[in-house]
Amino acid sequence: MSLVAPETLEETWNFLPIRVATRAAVHTWSSTQPCAVGPSSR
Repeated sequence: MSLVAPETLEETWNFLPIRVATRAAVHTWSSTQPCAVGPSSR
């Protein structure tokens, strides 16, 4: 159970940068939107 298949590992390493890029893009977009910054922002 502790062994990870190469395919799974490859998918994970390909997916992580996408998550980081998405979070960075959302953060950048939110910071550029005045209406997104404030008490209503999550």
